[in-house]
Amino acid sequence: MKKTSILLISIILCFLSFGQSEKSLEEVLSRGLQLNMDASGTRFIKLGMGIQSWARYMEFNPGTLDYHGDPIGEDFDFTLRRTYISIFGVYDRWTSFAMLAMDSQTPKVLVGPFGQAKPEFFFYDIWTSYDIIPKHLCLGFGLNMFNGTSRYASASSARTLGVDPIVIGVPNLITTEQLGRQTGFFLSGQFNLFDFRLSLSKPFIADTRPILNVPGTYEIPNTFPSIKGYFTLQLFDKESYKMPFKSSSYLGKAKILNIGFGFDYHPKSTVSFIGTERLLNNRLHLGFDIFYDSPIGEKGALTVYAGAFKFDYGPDYNLSFGVMNPFPGALSQFQLGTGTSAHFEAGYVLPFRIADGHKIQPFIQFTYRNFDAMPKSNIHYNSGINYYFADHNIKTTLQWEYRPVWRESLSNYDYFNMIIYKINFFF
Repeated sequence: MKKTSILLISIILCFLSFGQSEKSLEEVLSRGLQLNMDASGTRFIKLGMGIQSWARYMEFNPGTLDYHGDPIGEDFDFTLRRTYISIFGVYDRWTSFAMLAMDSQTPKVLVGPFGQAKPEFFFYDIWTSYDIIPKHLCLGFGLNMFNGTSRYASASSARTLGVDPIVIGVPNLITTEQLGRQTGFFLSGQFNLFDFRLSLSKPFIADTRPILNVPGTYEIPNTFPSIKGYFTLQLFDKESYKMPFKSSSYLGKAKILNIGFGFDYHPKSTVSFIGTERLLNNRLHLGFDIFYDSPIGEKGALTVYAGAFKFDYGPDYNLSFGVMNPFPGALSQFQLGTGTSAHFEAGYVLPFRIADGHKIQPFIQFTYRNFDAMPKSNIHYNSGINYYFADHNIKTTLQWEYRPVWRESLSNYDYFNMIIYKINFFF
């Protein structure tokens, strides 16, 4: 009873100190709700919460049918893109992190007897790590996002430049990963300019084989682990190696120039059918990228990212899907495939402040895709503007998306528009 009373008093004092802080809103939200377990504050539990809401206007792909089977060319909706609760704890050399989330609640997803689907909470992350060498090297295990290939294979969904992390950065997103996560061991470290992460995972089971042996390459269940790694030279300020999530912009609070190389290898994970022949393929993804983020003058800030990728899933592999498709195939495009791809994005924090220090950041994004199974390459365009009320903790984003979709003749692409308004809040 005494221990329970002490715990309740500690939680109340924590909340009181949170409310009475003289710090800025940004500083208060960044600190979050933290319960110290000792007087030094080196052992603590931190609670977090995040909400990302979208409003969308969408032009649909040709041939899209609505709920009644009638053609539909455009629509708008309101969605909960992500909702999550996180627990982060540090205890001497131990670190633990868990994030319980609900992803992509569209008008189809409803608690009730008439909903086409019901909202489901699941774990984004749940892992524990141990500091082998304090401040330099840790070893961990669990459901995690310590991925290879590129910086944005472990992107923070709360600190993106556009409305969402780039799909091309997470090449196994909807197949053998649970929204960019797999279960296994990871080793993460930082020594002077050198930063790295390595992981050994058992990918989730995916099976996309058709009933008949149709020519093409498909995901298949297998028992082999995957090996991933990402190695970085951090030439200026250093980012944390203990958490996997990488920010798309520091808004002038850091000067960073990182040069990275990564890989993701999963043996015998896809199958190809060439005539009557069945061939197992080793999946190998390679990536090289550069990230630059720096203050410009007293109040401006520049963010630039460029990445080049080589994907090998097997012969002529293509994967088409859309984010939160309101109708089957309505927003789908060929997002991933065997071949090459590149991504470029840049943002600039304007060198002035609105009321209460609010910041404005226009941005652009280009994703180039040249997959072997496509007759020709294409470019996906995004552009928009971020308005920061309290840095990434409270921000809104207005983004215009220009999406390439094959014509029926496969001779060229048509482009379709989508406009997304996003509200992001987390602590």
